[in-house]
Amino acid sequence: MPWPQKWCEELEAKAIWYVDSGWKELGHAVPSVARLARLLGVARSTIHAWANDEDKRISDTLEALNAEQEGALIDNGLTGVYNSNLVKLMLANHGYGEKTQEPQEEVQESTPIGVSDAS
Repeated sequence: MPWPQKWCEELEAKAIWYVDSGWKELGHAVPSVARLARLLGVARSTIHAWANDEDKRISDTLEALNAEQEGALIDNGLTGVYNSNLVKLMLANHGYGEKTQEPQEEVQESTPIGVSDAS
């Protein structure tokens, strides 16, 4: 079968199925663009090129895929199903990051020379 080069209703239906429930039915731990590309028979770069075309709903489907992936990572990370280090690494792609707070130096107020504080 030749690899499709154009977005069509058949590919859209497969992509929506994959994001909605297909990734679970196929036994994938999380939905991914790489596996969606494999299912559709195209390269990841092709999916991203299609997503840049405003006339195609694939960009909405990719947003849904990312949200589904994020939710699966959070849920399974919090329940201990997924390795926390891997979850942390993958959530970085969704804008999450570890914040470290450095201690702030205490600023002391000083009274200028020659000014008394007595009232």
